[in-house]
Amino acid sequence: MTPTVILTPNVRTMRFAARELARHLRIATGGRVRIGARMRAGERSFRLGLASDLGVATPADLGDNDWFAIVPDAEGCRIAGANPRSVLFGVYRYLRELGFRWIRPGRRGEVNPSKRVRNPFLIRRRIVERAS
Repeated sequence: MTPTVILTPNVRTMRFAARELARHLRIATGGRVRIGARMRAGERSFRLGLASDLGVATPADLGDNDWFAIVPDAEGCRIAGANPRSVLFGVYRYLRELGFRWIRPGRRGEVNPSKRVRNPFLIRRRIVERAS
């Protein structure tokens, strides 16, 4: 299984979020991860984008702040946010669910999951948070 990371819209912060997600998924799974414009037949994907573009309803109590939602679905997982920066926050929150930690800036400060992740789509619950 080669997951695809798809981003909408294609803006600088979201491209960075897609690269970070793909790089960390490669580390976690030991497999390939593709960044593309659309899913291939029979493939699951991570779709990154603004909530309005991905069909994720804006929680009424969060307004226009830096909120994000991680929404598992039949096609994979949507990581949506109020703005591109919040999508990046959502990517890092998802990676924490996989076991990644960051104890200081730079790659030497990254702590990788202690075990290989066989299926990065196993997250089953919806997560909605606002940046602090």
